[in-house]
Amino acid sequence: MRFIILITLIGVGLWSCNQTEHPEMQDLDLIGVKINEYLDLEAEAGFSGVIAVKRPGQDIQYRSYGYSNKERAIFNSEQTVFDIGSLTKQFTAAAILKLEMQGKLSVTDSLFKYFPEIPNDRIGITIHHLLTHTAGLPRSFGSDFERLKKDNLIIRAFQTKLQYEPGTGFKYSHVGYSLLGILIERVSGVSYENYLQENLFKPADMNNTGYILPQWDLSTVANGYSRCRNFGKPMDVPWDAEGPYWNLKANGGLLSTAVDMMAWIHALDNNLVLNEKAKEKYLKKHVSEGKKSVSHYSYGWTILDSRRNTQAFVHEGGNQVFYSRWVNYPQEQVSILLLSNESRLGNSDINFELAATIFYPNHEPVVKGLQAICMDSLPDNRLGEVAGEFIGLMTTQGLEDLEAFIDDYVGVYMSNKYSRKRITDELQSIQNESGPTRIKQLRVIDHRILEIELVRIPDLQDIYIRLQLDPEDNYLLKRFYYKSDDS
Repeated sequence: MRFIILITLIGVGLWSCNQTEHPEMQDLDLIGVKINEYLDLEAEAGFSGVIAVKRPGQDIQYRSYGYSNKERAIFNSEQTVFDIGSLTKQFTAAAILKLEMQGKLSVTDSLFKYFPEIPNDRIGITIHHLLTHTAGLPRSFGSDFERLKKDNLIIRAFQTKLQYEPGTGFKYSHVGYSLLGILIERVSGVSYENYLQENLFKPADMNNTGYILPQWDLSTVANGYSRCRNFGKPMDVPWDAEGPYWNLKANGGLLSTAVDMMAWIHALDNNLVLNEKAKEKYLKKHVSEGKKSVSHYSYGWTILDSRRNTQAFVHEGGNQVFYSRWVNYPQEQVSILLLSNESRLGNSDINFELAATIFYPNHEPVVKGLQAICMDSLPDNRLGEVAGEFIGLMTTQGLEDLEAFIDDYVGVYMSNKYSRKRITDELQSIQNESGPTRIKQLRVIDHRILEIELVRIPDLQDIYIRLQLDPEDNYLLKRFYYKSDDS
């Protein structure tokens, strides 16, 4: 997968809630009203899913928007079943600590104890390294839905070159958490999902969480929507007899409801699954997420500090269709969960807008979500003009055409951020791997963004482009994102 000039805005305004020197909690009833008003506006801008908000002294506040199945007009609710993505990792980590509580392993154990087939250069990898993404393993081995069996994942994990010496770096790794899932099976003697059901979910009173063990009423399982298409239910993709294949299992893809997820927080707060010693490990700042990062990774959670001298435990998950984000402030007894079944720009900001609303009296939450309009052809405006020139540029090989495009359509923002050579090289790279195309689908977002799906002729490979124009610079190109599914 190739990413060109991708600007990630997740976390912009992350700590917008830290706006006053002496924050005071608002009147709780007024907070609830303010939360509802803000979320109603996000729904008008296209949010589809469920928000759950836990505050001190209040019942959990659930707000549901959009449809779990548009075609059958079934609304989302707090009992709707969503794909929770990488929120799965916190359950895998908790299962490891539960096994440690049961005396069956220690997080300081070498993997060699459980994987005697491990090569000599990996004997130094410990369970702790897998839990904290510090083992040196790659992020993934391909698509979530590749039919990768357990034995093949082990072979690839142990044969792939390490990114760095274990314990000397940080690289977020789905592979590492899949290995933890296999380890759970080897140590416990039961399947990954069975162990979680008996040792985590049942004690936490979570009756609708898992892959295949819950007796799903399919009418309660949300369909996923993205780019104006219905991608179906999470289990509609290729699954093995015991749920997802191992590129996804134990690192992502668990199904759950907002009610069950909030029951998990209750279980953690009240030591119903993990005792205090295990929970201390679970929520400890183990490693920095990078040399310049202000965040740390615990076991299945990222930890951020607030100016209130408290900590936020954060994680998100998504597959470009379903999206989830959870932000917990255990010291302040606040938890904010978002589960969505429709990909939409701005979803990632909602949790922190809600946190700001709860903690800071003067904060006015800002709607970040952007409604999308599906179209069959390029719009007859400046956005369509630039998109047409960009698509045309992909089919040419002339350097003169490329330079003319940069002169005529690239804005000040991009010119200041990247050298002309960098922009030229990236555009030439797109030219070299594109060729004749036809438009498959278009989405216009807030008149400044156009998402384009193309089909390359004759090999029928999909190409995805996102163009963003700058309204303050004569609607010139501000940034772009390009992906070809075979590169």
